[in-house]
Amino acid sequence: MLLPKRIIRVTVQKKDNTLITVENDFRISFNIKKTYTSDKNTCQLTIYNLSNETRNKLNEIGALVTVYAGYNEPEIIFVGDIYYTSTKKSFPDIQFIIEIKDGEIPLELTRDSVSFEEGISIRQVLEAVKNKFKIALKTDIKKLIFDNKTYNNGFCFTGKLKSLLDTICNDGGLSWSVQNNQLKFYNDKSPDLTIQLIINKDTGLIGNPERIKITKGEKTDKIEIDGIHIISLLQPLAEPAGIVILSSEELGKDKWYKMETVEHITDNMEGDFQTSMELVEYAK
Repeated sequence: MLLPKRIIRVTVQKKDNTLITVENDFRISFNIKKTYTSDKNTCQLTIYNLSNETRNKLNEIGALVTVYAGYNEPEIIFVGDIYYTSTKKSFPDIQFIIEIKDGEIPLELTRDSVSFEEGISIRQVLEAVKNKFKIALKTDIKKLIFDNKTYNNGFCFTGKLKSLLDTICNDGGLSWSVQNNQLKFYNDKSPDLTIQLIINKDTGLIGNPERIKITKGEKTDKIEIDGIHIISLLQPLAEPAGIVILSSEELGKDKWYKMETVEHITDNMEGDFQTSMELVEYAK
């Protein structure tokens, strides 16, 4: 029996624009992992006991998937492209597993070349190339605060659009990520203040916050910083680099933290809808 008020809806837009919707009539579960780095966010979606005909229709690499989840009125929790599907038979169920990544096709699999004369700034380059990414831009580049250096010798690049973003952002002290198929830029020292979640015992905090070490950086530049890990009832709007205003007996009232990673684990027929987050303290 379905637990009350818990809803998962999945829509798949095929390349011919055919739209397929799967709702709570079927058992659906997913594991979504999000970071605020350029590492692609992932979703493993499992739908139980679909007909063979429906499985065949959904089996299209590159189709656009939108996952909704929540209570009463579900909200968008993941948008991305199918990159792998499989079928697993475990009597009496048939599990259709869809692996999804955001930004895979428009950034990882698309190549281009750009060239600009000397004296162009990083902001001007971002403005000039933003339409090449073919996904929505969630950040207003004109309002982005960062080290807007000038390329005195000009700027040239040929390769994957992902590598182009890595190069520009590294030069300007920025980070970028794709969240729900929207491209975002961040100042490395600042959170995304447009996302603020209030989490406490009354709004879904489960158990007690746990103090942890979070590894940041890559290869030889890795460092460990202090952080905390929390679990709450499902928070569809949670997004890396956003703010959590957390209250708990251990940490005190209304403490501000920046989200480093977000993981959603749900099943519309078993257990709780849960969100797990790694957070670092943010001084306002």
